[in-house]
Amino acid sequence: MNRPLIWISAGEASGDLVGSLLVPELRKLLPSCRIEAVGGAKLYSVCDEMLDISTDWGAIGIARSLPKVPRLYFSYVMLRDRARHTKPDLVIPIDFGAFNVPLARRVRRIGSKVLYYMPPGSWRKDKQGSDLPAVADRIATPFAWSADLLSKMGANAAWVGHPLLDLFKGVTFGPRNSVVAVLPGSRDHEVRSNLPTIAKACRLLQSSTDAVRFTILRSPTVDEESLRRDWSQCANMPADIADGPNPEILARARAAIICSGSATLEAAIAGCPMVVVYKGDWNMQLEYKIRQPKFDFIALPSILLGRQVCTELIQEAAAPERIAQEVLAVYQDGGPRYIQRKDLEAVVEQLGSPGASERTAQLALELLSGRRAEGC
Repeated sequence: MNRPLIWISAGEASGDLVGSLLVPELRKLLPSCRIEAVGGAKLYSVCDEMLDISTDWGAIGIARSLPKVPRLYFSYVMLRDRARHTKPDLVIPIDFGAFNVPLARRVRRIGSKVLYYMPPGSWRKDKQGSDLPAVADRIATPFAWSADLLSKMGANAAWVGHPLLDLFKGVTFGPRNSVVAVLPGSRDHEVRSNLPTIAKACRLLQSSTDAVRFTILRSPTVDEESLRRDWSQCANMPADIADGPNPEILARARAAIICSGSATLEAAIAGCPMVVVYKGDWNMQLEYKIRQPKFDFIALPSILLGRQVCTELIQEAAAPERIAQEVLAVYQDGGPRYIQRKDLEAVVEQLGSPGASERTAQLALELLSGRRAEGC
């Protein structure tokens, strides 16, 4: 096989991480491949070339998303034109459907194979994206029900398990220390909205139990200096800051305060009880009140089990006193901590077995081998 050109497209921090776990597995099977990517710091560290940087692409809500549209459209046009000239052999979009679905549709028209990894909304048990079968040659999905639903829709879908399990390979699960891990979000606006409230809650926690310590897990998309400054101003007490994701810290932490997102699955895999917090800025709060979205849960562990696994405090409910109270309940030994840890074990059972990155790389190899055979 000649040197294949592979594109990976990740629009948010979670996709950037998943893509960076996939690249080494691709290189094992395809040592000569050239890998170019849209992504952030994680993919930048392992790819041959970055097509675009998506560090600031992620947004929640209409008000936050609309200003991103011109930037995303510019990147889409750039990639569309580049694909015409370089004709990548394989394109691997990761989640981020608003951008990746149109890109996948476009590159298939010029003859590229598409392996959609972590399809958007794969956690839904009642439906999957209706356009996915038409834009992908194969789909590698983290959940069994997603593969079943997509296959019934006509897609060539495979359940590969959840790649976050690969993040914990080799991690030592030892005695829990007195740390509360703080994960304030992967987007700057999330950190600005959530960190002040979380910091006040942490001050209350410290007054309740002197032994508690705090470690902030910083997303690669969040500026470290700004994070240190904001914590210092809001908390007025020490905290360690570590680059996230950091499975070793979660595997030893006694509890966590998390701003929703895929980080809740990282905590679940680590067996770390958590309280999920989400506060938006005034734009998001206004949109929330106007739209009144219907949902049962926002945390993935609860969504996957269909019942409340961890306390979820949204907008006005996310008061420092309530956060501190709920964290203390799972920090201390007792019923709430025991029950949540048992529920987290049930969540992990739904994620499959480790090796999602390796299995997805194998699907990539099969697609590339088929494409080369077609061209002979």
